Amino acid sequence: SVIFEKIRYSGKPGYGFNAYTEEYVESMLKKLAGLGPRKIVLTGIWFDGSDELGAACYDAETGKIAYCMANRVEGSYHGTGDVFSSTMFGALLRGKSLEESMKIAVDNTVNCIRHSMDDENHWYGVKFEPVLPEEPVASEPEKTEEPAEEPEIPEAAPLPAPRENAVNFKPKPLP
Repeated sequence: SVIFEKIRYSGKPGYGFNAYTEEYVESMLKKLAGLGPRKIVLTGIWFDGSDELGAACYDAETGKIAYCMANRVEGSYHGTGDVFSSTMFGALLRGKSLEESMKIAVDNTVNCIRHSMDDENHWYGVKFEPVLPEEPVASEPEKTEEPAEEPEIPEAAPLPAPRENAVNFKPKPLP
């Protein structure tokens, strides 16, 4: 959980594996923003009496705090942080807001867990492959007013001569 890692840097005591309060989460977000980052996301957030688990984000420029929660899924699933962060980063790169990106990341992470939880043959990590789109989503190239200059590419150094006893390896063409 990201929040346990962030406790180290914030100087605030942590709750361990207990539920959090909104006041605690919001103070943690603001304390972390005080260290320099303008957009903060904490994962592994849950509140007392709730069956939901999710994430919180804070945009220090606007002062907006948002939460995205989903029904908690029992068990421990390695790789959920990787799925969450890569999904969130991808959504941000595609122009989504911090809050929208967090929601997309929470939903995608839960979807990956659900694809993993009942598969007895899948014993480690979450199955993210079933939730990937069949066709990659093409992004629109950025439009610039003037064409960018082609960078100069330095000439490559010559390759060394092959050793006398070297094996000639020729890769097979891809199908």
